Amino acid sequence: MDQIKYTLKFDQAEISSTPVLMEICFSPSTPVDFILSANIEYGRYHANQGIFKTSFSTACYGYDLFEFTKELARFDSEYAGECKFTNSLQDFELKFSLLNKSKGVVAVELKYSHLMPSDKCRFCDYVFKGFLTDQSYIRGYIREIDEFLRESGVITGRDAVREYETKRRQNK
Repeated sequence: MDQIKYTLKFDQAEISSTPVLMEICFSPSTPVDFILSANIEYGRYHANQGIFKTSFSTACYGYDLFEFTKELARFDSEYAGECKFTNSLQDFELKFSLLNKSKGVVAVELKYSHLMPSDKCRFCDYVFKGFLTDQSYIRGYIREIDEFLRESGVITGRDAVREYETKRRQNK
């Protein structure tokens, strides 16, 4: 697939006066799915406090993201509650919740469940809180995701995904 990549940035937050940055990137993998990756940075560049950086990625289906755009649109129009994006593997969750309605402040939380390589094969949840965005950016996020889905050609219908997977298995 072509190298199409879209990024949603959440870089307005400060936790205890420490700047933080979170980027969520989408890039197509096959006609039915894409790779979602997240980069997170905490720290000060001009002090000896050090910088914490981490990144991870997981697979998602096009319909996961398509459904999330509907949730974001509902969240934006109702201007209340929260909306979540959870991929089909259920190892990634991105949650938006209204923090301060009068100022339009939206809290963004990311949760990633990672299978720990051990004899017990258990999941370890990494939760990143404290990221903020403005409610006025929600429509921009919707446009970015819609543009990614349109330009990447990732299939967004569940039936079409099943059909594609069936044909792929038959051709092996």
